[in-house]
Amino acid sequence: MPPRFRLQPVAAADLPIGNFRFFPIFFRVFLKMRKYLKIVVASVFTLGVAGIFTACKKNNDKKPVCKMITATISGTTTPYHFIYNSKGQLSRVVAGSALIAYDYAGDSTIVTREDSGRFQSRAVVMVNSSGLATNVKTYTGASATDWDNTTYEYNGEELKRSTYTSSTGGNPSVTTYTWSNHNLVSQISGTDTARFEYYTDKPIQDGDYFDFTNRIQGYEFVRNKNLLKIIYGQVFTYDFGQNGNITTLELTSGNTKAFIDYEYECH
Repeated sequence: MPPRFRLQPVAAADLPIGNFRFFPIFFRVFLKMRKYLKIVVASVFTLGVAGIFTACKKNNDKKPVCKMITATISGTTTPYHFIYNSKGQLSRVVAGSALIAYDYAGDSTIVTREDSGRFQSRAVVMVNSSGLATNVKTYTGASATDWDNTTYEYNGEELKRSTYTSSTGGNPSVTTYTWSNHNLVSQISGTDTARFEYYTDKPIQDGDYFDFTNRIQGYEFVRNKNLLKIIYGQVFTYDFGQNGNITTLELTSGNTKAFIDYEYECH
């Protein structure tokens, strides 16, 4: 049986790029990082105003096309830098000494992680005609012989079942998923059930939590209609910039808050 959640480091600190099955997501990671790293002062967001759409544009102005170029997690001073190829696909993510490389060939993607030039992992991702992952096999260890594998099954574009196996053996771990109005609303793995809520008046876009984790891990397997609002009672809110882009994702758990701040390049 695999652990409840998995953190695959891409830098000195543990960062949230694991498989979606292994929530409760990155909030605990933020708390860990805040103990060891200086907290940067972010001027691009305003507390308490998250989730309010403030996009402004003149009449008849065409909204620019924007690409996310950096993401900075609160408690860290090393942002993710996103680099794209000539086709507009994510090609590299650089975070300090860490590198994630994405190489595309037909219906597959190879995602390779290194830190200071040392191999960390390599994932072989197979995708279907909709661009959703159907099988992800990740190799780790010095000789890249240890592996874990997850298969994904869909009803159209809605994930209905995933099955996890690993080179360590043991019984497969199966997770099932339910949807409502094109949003994932629950996942069941063994005796554990996770439930999700959404801002039904806000469509999905870059900077949503699922978008961020899909972007880092290099493949997509949850394709929602709306922005994520709640997981395990922890609340996501969003600040928006003048082009309507999400500038800050804020996660609140009790009296504690954590953030991801985004920057974009627009044309």
